[in-house]
Amino acid sequence: MTHAQHARTLHDSAIIIDGHSDILMPMADQRLDLAVRFDLPSPDGWEPPVGSALSSLARDLGFPAHAAYFGTTGHYDIPRWQAGGVTVQTCAIYLEDHQLDRALQRGSGDDMGAPSSCTK
Repeated sequence: MTHAQHARTLHDSAIIIDGHSDILMPMADQRLDLAVRFDLPSPDGWEPPVGSALSSLARDLGFPAHAAYFGTTGHYDIPRWQAGGVTVQTCAIYLEDHQLDRALQRGSGDDMGAPSSCTK
């Protein structure tokens, strides 16, 4: 058995746990359908939709518009997890004390989010 075959056999029989994922925000914004593989458009020539703007944080960090707009959309979905053999996916949730009374409400701020049509 080659090293590659041994690695594949080990991987296929292992429980693969991804201990961190940023999928909750796109899901809360209804920009992500985990059941459907979504491939991002190329950043070459891509323009943000009319009326959208970079968040102040994205602007301060120098994020390209494409990265700021799509965020983690297109990185995670069930078809990718299945192809990669991921068995368990976990997501962390952080809330500050003043947010506890509205834990399921998304902030409105100046976040720049992709519309739900991005998942179609």
